[in-house]
Parts: sequence; structure tokens; C-alpha cells
Amino acid sequence: MVSETFARRNIMGYEGGVKILSESNIPFMHWGIINKYNFSEDKISFIPRKVFDKILYNSGSGHFSYISPVRGFRPKAYSLKGRVSKDVFKQIISGEDYAIFIAVDENIFNNVFSVKPMLLNIEDKKIATIINRFPSMVRVIDEDILDRVRHVKDIAWGVNLVSFPVKYFENLSEIDVDTLTYLIYSMNISIKRVLESASKRGFNNYIIYPFFNIGYLAGGSQPRIHSQVYVDLTGYGLGLRFRGLIEVFRNKCPLCNVDGREVVYEYDDWFVWVNSAPRRNYEIRIVYREHLDSFMKLKLNSIRSLSKILINISKILDRLGVYDNRNILFYTKPLIESIESFHIFIEILPFEVIGGVELLDSCRVIRVNPRILVEDIRNLFNSL
Repeated sequence: MVSETFARRNIMGYEGGVKILSESNIPFMHWGIINKYNFSEDKISFIPRKVFDKILYNSGSGHFSYISPVRGFRPKAYSLKGRVSKDVFKQIISGEDYAIFIAVDENIFNNVFSVKPMLLNIEDKKIATIINRFPSMVRVIDEDILDRVRHVKDIAWGVNLVSFPVKYFENLSEIDVDTLTYLIYSMNISIKRVLESASKRGFNNYIIYPFFNIGYLAGGSQPRIHSQVYVDLTGYGLGLRFRGLIEVFRNKCPLCNVDGREVVYEYDDWFVWVNSAPRRNYEIRIVYREHLDSFMKLKLNSIRSLSKILINISKILDRLGVYDNRNILFYTKPLIESIESFHIFIEILPFEVIGGVELLDSCRVIRVNPRILVEDIRNLFNSL
């Protein structure tokens, strides 16, 4: 593995030879950048905000929305008529489109708060993590205009990351273990870099939301498999779900003693289990065997084991005839308050259309009996 010191020196030396997009040519809020060239008073209402529902809010938690109009300008590979020919990562990989790189393979780029999108050909590499060009949060506001936006309430500060393989894959059933391992590893080292850099800028409270949206119906705007991470740096406020998790984990860990009847597979550092009260049909959870509160603490061998499990579960869901549009959610401890008992876990949620009662409250009407699903998945794991 390339050492971080060498990687920094190598990348910084090479940066002088690549084309950098001028700050004056960066459109408003692209890569989360607001500067003196792209800002004007009529754009005040387009600055991303984190806003809580006044009814569903109590004691620092509730339903909230990231309001970010720039998200509407994302290039989409799908339309109501079906897929169109669009893979935005292809031009980034070939060095034909600008990106702000955080990590390329094991090489880490220094400045998470860079305002210098570059053209960089990475066709001979394996994995890259970049700043999302159309983020839900503000990453940088130039000091020159800070005074002009200080009156704006509830600005959503944060960093949005996107990690993707150079080789083309569309789902976890076709990706290889090495590629997925280093994709998740790239997520991890990039999150660490974000937190280190954010701390130097005075951001000390944050919530980390890592996830995969696989397929158009599951929220994936691009067919090439990729992960995303929202690092919320606003320093206040949790959603209802995370607040509930914190209360569950506050005094003891409910995952260190999972009911053995629900476990469907064990492999190295992980075990797989079926939730007895699922949010979606065919929901599957993956739990780290030891008590660990942060995904950033995972070693490479544990990430490799997890990758094998994720690939096998994807193949099993395919064999069960489950829709291939899926969300994969990584739960890691938010550093917004002390939660000593938090235990990392993952949820795999196949896409489904939901109904009225499921929107009225936090509930689901499930048609697949979890007890039957346990036996089906156990048998399929044994046949792999």
C-alpha cells in the first residue's frame, strides 16, 4: 500500500501538470462552492438549508429536509421513458470532465475543501472518491462574501462524497470482491480526511450517512455502481430515525446479543440476520461481530469479508426474485453527542412502493413472513 506521505507528495507534484478549472468559471454551488464570481443577491434563496418540520420536531430531533436547488441540475441517466445513454463517470475517468478528487486508489488528496476542480485521467486506476458536483450541502463559502450571507438562517454545511470503480459495473451481483473492497475502503479513508480537515476549520460535531443507491427506483441517478456519503457538519439536529437509534443504544447495545433464531449466516467478523419487524420485504441486516462504533475503524480484512457478504446477499436476493433496485445503508455513530454503546450495522432494503398508512406513521405492512425468509436465505447461503 502506498504510504500517505508519499501519496501526498506525489499528487501535489503532479497537480501542476493538470488543467484546473478557474474559480471564475465554477457555476453557483457546483461542488458545494459559493464564491465571489458565482454569487449574487438573487441567489440567497438557493443557498442549501437544513430545515426542520415544526410539527415533527422536539428536543433537537425530528423530520428535516436539505433544501438544495442545485440537486435538480444533476445529469440523469434515466427518464420517464426509460434509460438514456449517460454515464457521467466515464468522462471524469478519461480526464474529459472536471472533478475534485479526494482519493484515487490508496492515494489521498490533501484538501477536502479544495476549490480547484481538475481534469485527471485515471483510466489506469481502480477506484476514485470525488466531491459530489451537485451536493445537498454547502462545502465552501469564500471569505469575501461571508458577511453578505451571515443573515441566512439554517445554512446546511457539509461534504458530499461519491466513490466509484473505474471498471464498469451496475450492481453488486456482478462486481468482484477486490473492487468492492477498495470501493468501501476508499469511502472510509475519504471520510477520515473529511473529518480531519473539518476539525481544523472548527467543525467538531457531525453526522455521517454512507449509502449505496442501486437502480433508478432506489434513487440512483447513474447506472454505474457508486456509493455516496453525506457528512453533515451543521452541528445540530438529528432525524427521527437516528434519534430513536441513539435512545436504543444509549445505555446498552442491543446488537451484541442477537437472537440466534434470526441469524442466517456467519462469516469471519460479521453475521447476517433478518429483522423480525422489517421496513421492507426481504430486508437484511449485517452486523459486525465485535462491538465497534464507527465504520472508519474497520481494517481492510474486515472490509473484504463484508464485501464478500454483500455480493453473496445480492446474488441470493436475485435468486429469490427480489427487485434489483436496492438501498444499502451504513449506520455509524454520529459525533453530535456521546453514545458509548453504538454498534455499527448495515441494512439492505429492496425498493418497494409504499402506501398511505406507511406514510402516516413509521410502520410497514409486510407480505413476506420473516420466519420463512430466514429459512430460505439460510438454504441459499449453504448452496453458494
